[in-house]
This record gives sequence, C-alpha cells and structure tokens, in this order.
Amino acid sequence: MLLDNSKNPYRGLQAFEEEHSKMFFGRQALTEKLYQQVCQHPLTVVMGASGTGKSSLIKAGLIPHIKKLVPRDSLEMLFGKSLRKQWYIIAPIRPGESPFKTFSNTLAAGQLLSTAEEKIETISVCIGNWLHENPQSKLLLIIERAEELFTMCGDRQARKDFLNLLTDLVRDHGEKLRLVMTLRSDFESQFKDTGLQEYWHEARFIVPRMTREELRSCIEKPASARSISFESSSLVEKLIDEVIKTSEGLALLSFTLDELYTKSLQAVKQGTRRKRVITQADYQQIGGLTQSLNRRADSEYEALVKIDPEYELTIRNVIMVRMLAVSGSKLARRRIYLSELEYPEPEKSRVKEIIRRFTDAKLLLKGRDNEGDFYLEPSHDVVVQSWQKLLQWKEDEKETIALQRWLRPAVFKWKNQRDQSLLWNTHPLIDSLKKILNSDDNWLNPAETDFVRRSIRRKNQKKAVRGVFALGGSILAVGTVFSIGLSRDDKLMAQACKLVGDYLLPNSSAEEGGKSGENSFTYPHLCKDVPALVGSPVANAPSSTKSSSSQVSPSPSPTTSPVSVLPSPTPSLSPVISPSPTASPTSSISPSPSPTESPVSALPSPVTSPSPTKSPASLTSSVPSPSASPKSTIPSPIASRLTAKKFLPSLQVTPKDYYTRGNDRRDIKSIQNSTKIINNPNTSNLKRKNAYINRGVVYFRHKQYQEAIADYSKVIKDWDHNTQADIAPTKSQLINAYVNRGIVYSSLQEPKHQLAVKDYNQAIAIKPDYADAYINRGIAYSGLGQYEMAVKDYIKAISITPENADIYYAKAHTQSLMEGKTKRAMYNYQRAADLYKKQGKPSYSKNALQKIEELKASLNT
Repeated sequence: MLLDNSKNPYRGLQAFEEEHSKMFFGRQALTEKLYQQVCQHPLTVVMGASGTGKSSLIKAGLIPHIKKLVPRDSLEMLFGKSLRKQWYIIAPIRPGESPFKTFSNTLAAGQLLSTAEEKIETISVCIGNWLHENPQSKLLLIIERAEELFTMCGDRQARKDFLNLLTDLVRDHGEKLRLVMTLRSDFESQFKDTGLQEYWHEARFIVPRMTREELRSCIEKPASARSISFESSSLVEKLIDEVIKTSEGLALLSFTLDELYTKSLQAVKQGTRRKRVITQADYQQIGGLTQSLNRRADSEYEALVKIDPEYELTIRNVIMVRMLAVSGSKLARRRIYLSELEYPEPEKSRVKEIIRRFTDAKLLLKGRDNEGDFYLEPSHDVVVQSWQKLLQWKEDEKETIALQRWLRPAVFKWKNQRDQSLLWNTHPLIDSLKKILNSDDNWLNPAETDFVRRSIRRKNQKKAVRGVFALGGSILAVGTVFSIGLSRDDKLMAQACKLVGDYLLPNSSAEEGGKSGENSFTYPHLCKDVPALVGSPVANAPSSTKSSSSQVSPSPSPTTSPVSVLPSPTPSLSPVISPSPTASPTSSISPSPSPTESPVSALPSPVTSPSPTKSPASLTSSVPSPSASPKSTIPSPIASRLTAKKFLPSLQVTPKDYYTRGNDRRDIKSIQNSTKIINNPNTSNLKRKNAYINRGVVYFRHKQYQEAIADYSKVIKDWDHNTQADIAPTKSQLINAYVNRGIVYSSLQEPKHQLAVKDYNQAIAIKPDYADAYINRGIAYSGLGQYEMAVKDYIKAISITPENADIYYAKAHTQSLMEGKTKRAMYNYQRAADLYKKQGKPSYSKNALQKIEELKASLNT
C-alpha cells in the first residue's frame, strides 16, 4: 500500500467524523451503551473532561451505529418499522455566538423548517408538525460543545431563550424526539438553573477514561490497518502510561500518534528507513506525549519569528488571542471567521502564512459553516490549554481578550446596520481602543478600525456641541461655584465658633501632597441601598430616614490606609480608590489627592487631614461599648486643630479645620441617632439593620474596629439564624455587612486578611458580579502574599468595570511585588495614570507615573 498523509489513520486533534468510523477503535462497548441511553431518555448529555472524545463518540460512534442497525432490533419491535426509516438525524450543530441562528439554519437545511427565518416561538410548533406528519419517525438532534452557550454567546437573553426552546422540545415532544448534547464536565454547573435541570439527573452520560486495553486498541489497530507497526511493545506501553498520567491524555495521544505517523512516513520517503515502523527515537525526538504539542507549536512560532519579528504580534494578538474563549476561570477555544482576519499588506501576507503553517501542523483548523462562511479555530481545546506560550499570552493579554469580546459583536452589528446610534461615542471602552489604535501593538482589523475611528469622531463632535452650549453659562457657573465655596466655609466657621467644648480628634497634618500620618483614617461615603464602595465601609441608610443627622455623610478624603483598604475620594456612588501620592508601596497601594483637587462646591468635599497633633489628655474622652446608652456612644475623639488652638495659640488653622470639626459633630450625632434606632423596640428590623451598618461605618472611621466588627456581625448573625423576611436582612444589607467587616479585618493593627477573604467570598457568593468585593479580596490576598490569587481577582474586577483606574493601580502594586512582573506592573500603572488623567485627577495620575519611574530605576539597578 502506497502511504501518504491522506491515508493517515490518526486524526490528530480533530474529532473523528462519520466517514472515519472504520478507524474509530476502543469505544465499541461505550457506543452501544450510549445508544441504549438515547433510546430510553428524551435528553442525553454526554459529559467528560476536555479531550475525552465526546464528539468522536457521537459522530464516529453513535450515528454510524444507528445507521447500521438491522430489522428485529429492540427499538424496531417497539415501533414496528425498519429502523433505517425511523431515525431522522439532523446534522450536529455548535451553538457559537448566535445559537438560535445556527440552530434554525440547520433545521431548515434538514427540511424541518420551511425557512431559517422562523421565530423562536414557532420552532417547537414546526417540529411538532413535522413529527405529526411523520408518525413512524424518531428525530435525533445533536448539539456539540454546549459549553459554547457560555463561552461564546455573549447575549444572556439569547442564551436563556435558546435553553428554554430546548426545554420545550424535550418536554413537548419527548416521545419521538431525542436531544443529545456534548458538554465539558467543568461547565455542568452553568446549566443548574435552566429548564433542562428537570431532566438532568437521568440525562447525564459520563464518558469515562479509556482502559489500558481500549487504549492499546486505538493505538495499534489503526496502524495495523495501514500496515504500520510499532518498534516494540514497550513503546506502546509507554504511550499508555503517559496517557493515564495526563488529564488531557487522549487528545495528546491522538496528536502524538499523528506526529509519529508523519515522521515514519518521512523517513521511508527519504530512504533512511525501509520498514514502515514507528520507533522509540521518533517518540523522543518529538518530545514524548506531554511535550509533543508544545514543541510543535513553539517550532512553528519560532520559525516564523526568525523570518520576521513582526510575526510575534500577529501570531499573538491578531490570531491566537482572538481564538481564546474565557468564562470565569475556564478556558476554551473560539471559532473566528476569516473575515475577522482581513488586513492590508504586509499584515495580510503574514496572516496567510501563519494560517498555512499552523493548519499544516494541525494546530489550527479551517472550515465552513452551514451558511457558507469560512472560519478558523484551534483544532482542540487542548491547544489553548497546553501550549505554554499561549497560556502566558492569555495572562498578559486579559485586557485585550476582554476588549475583543466586547468589540466583536458591536462591529458585526454596525457592519450589518450602519446605524450611527450603534457607535461607541459614550462607551467607556472607547478611550482604551483609541490608545490601541495609536499604538505600535495595534491589532484592530480594518472593520474594527473604521468602527473605532467613527466612534471617536462622533464622540468629539458631541463634545464640541456640548462645549458651545456650555460656553454661554460658563462665566455665571464659575462665579456661582466661587460664591458657594465662600459661603460654605463661612457656614462651617460659624458652626465651629459656636462650639463651647470640643472632642479632640487626632488629625494628621502635612503640607499639600505630603505624606499622611499614621493616625489618619478613612472616610466612607453614604450609600443608600447600594453595595459597599471599595476601601471604605458603606453606610446603609434607612430609606425612610431623610434627616441628614442620622446618616453618615462623606468626610474628608483618606490619607494612607492599610494595604487592604481602598478608600473612595469623591462623593460618588461609583467605586473609587483614593491613592496617596507619597504613600509607600508597603503601607498603601493607593494615591491621596492633593487638597486642591477637592470639589469646591461639593458639601462636604474631600479634604486631606492636617498633621497629627498631640491632644491634651484632659480633653480626651473614652468611648463606651456599642451597647451603651445613646449619650455615651460617642466615637473616640478625632483631633480638631480648632480646639488644639486654645492650647497652642501659634497653631495655624484653615477652612479645612472647620470643615473637619463639622464632620466630627455629624459623626457624633450619627452615632447617637443610630443607637436610638437600635434600642427603640418599635423600630422595624430593616431600619435597625441599616442603623447597625451606619454605626459600624462611623466606628470604623474612628478606628474603633472591634465595635464596628460587632455591628456588622450582628447583621450577619441575623441572616444566619433567621429566614423570616421580617427578621433576616436584605441581600443588599448582607453584602454591605460582609464587605465592610472584611475591610475592618484588613485594617486592624495586626491585619486578619484571611478572615477578610472569607467575608469577601460570602459577598461574591451572593453577588458574583460585584466588582468591589473582588478588588478588596485581591488586596487581602496581596496582604497574605498570595499575589497570583490577587491578580486573578483584579482581572475579574476589570472585566466587570473596565474603566476603573483604581483596579489597575491595585493590580500594578501587587505585580510590583511579584518576581518577573515589573514590566506588567509598569503597564498597569500607565493604564491607571491615563484613566486618572481622564477623570480629572492629575495628582493621582502623577503618582502612578512616579511609580513607573521608581520601577524603571529598580530595573536599572
């Protein structure tokens, strides 16, 4: 027999198709078992780890098995007709980015729908009509890689609708319809709350790992069919041993056997080997089973980069990173259409050569979907899970992956509709894309470039229009702000001068932009029924309480805070970190604005506290426990330079000092009012829990950490021990309590980061898309020295709020502490600096840039 690659009995990383069934060995018993499962249940979910051969089992096992069935089989006796006529098999589909569109196209091609344009509401009816018209038929629908509903379909409503459609089909037509899905087992939990859950227990069909005999069969029998042998039985046994030890063993085995066949064929053609034999030397040369794929991918990559270094960026961001699908911590391949890879020269030639070489190496696969569009994808999930260089790119290019995932559907929609309203003139990611557009690492294709440029142009046009309308009122606005600023300071001055006795509060003082003292504290923001803000415990005010005296108002901006706490510098409900321009990396990861950046017209506005002043002992009052009477529940004094001036006449005071004392009085009033609410037997449970949270915020501000922990713990305890709606806290209250308590744990003199992590875990379990919990948990992990875990949390937070400068700052700080991550830290400090500048926080931006210079200096030394 004349051998060439077309007669290769091994499939490499590609699944076995129906036409390869004669070479599909080792799964005969499992195929029969699967067939029996399909006969008995309307839904079958074929599950297993990546690389266990789920798709091959369906396409080269189950489908040919059904088509080969002869009369008088068990199913024929049930239906009384030849099975060849009874089973109607629709071509397997993959959900992809538009599952309904793919499904309807396939059904139309199979003549179950009159047109692919049928609405989702009518598909179940159409299938019912078809089954009614074909009473002796049994319909088999197959959905491959059902995990793509979560890794590729970004439209949650479309995903929900599609899963509801599948549920309707199984429920309404379960007697004559059989639905078979393949699913990676690590995605099973994603289907927990879907309509299919009702059928899930009986539907599960686990694909087990192959036995030694089954592995021996799938290694030796295909070779024997092509008159090829192995040099020794020990080589076969070694392959089997390696497969058993490796989680993706079966996929890697298939790739390795394909490589071994090719090497043997080349040796025979070159005349260096007479016999058609696979040798131990071949096996060692390709790197063995565990390294064969990695070595081949590296070989193709290095060969291209050697020709032209520009290939590095093209392989990485233009092609490979585009084909990564990330869902949480799970990684899978993604199909991209060749239209996404259309670039002008010279990039066009580079793309073409990369595709040629990587498809020849069977690392990438070209194909055509049922609409006739050509696509490209990794040949198997094992490519994206085992190629070490690609895994490193995945870590380095998290932001790029996120940008591509958001941008891709927007560009597709824009190309089809050309509607100006689809442009991203107000989208928070447009500035990041503008930076990429103007960088040397630009990976945008022409369609994406056009979309981004039009979005930027539209944004600038709208900005110019706003500027024209705003110009007329600018003079009046400036005058008003100035007037408001003066009246505010006068008002605070008047309030302060009326005070007869003051509580001394140890302030920290520093020149503008100077380093904060160790007695400084964090002022949180008042949040009403909103999750906690990063860095400061959140006051959860009762909705019925309108009086400002019973609420915790925003106070002066924080100075240096413990590494676990990221304070918020502005009275905004969006999460913000307030970095301190001179804070050392070991004590704080965030910059603090200079006083000049405080909004003049905002009351109260963030102001940096003055330096620590020793307080006369006679003016310091102790603070009782939280359970004490309202009159005695006053926070331990915070310095007031106005009071200190009585004893130090030379001490300079500023409007900030009057402002600070005004806040101190409000805090005292807030403590008293919260305690009244807590002790009042007629108070509703909702208000009481809000009062605990509010009081905990004030205690935290004044470093009464144990009292704050006690208040938050009270809210959490009520949740743990009560399920009645009128007793248990709301989820919002519970999240606030957990996050606030976590911040307090990390703020202790001896931080308890581990307890903080547990609290953030609880908050995330309740609200998985809560970015602030991820940021704070990342900071706690950093405090524990678990830097990799911290970075993962920052990346998750970025995916939720991609324009939050503080996350990049926190991520950069953590990476600056990690070995070999200095350049990544510099990159993230730059991202933070750019975003701070955009947000009108120049001192924050300056501090981030200063960090970059410090890291550059450390690299040089």
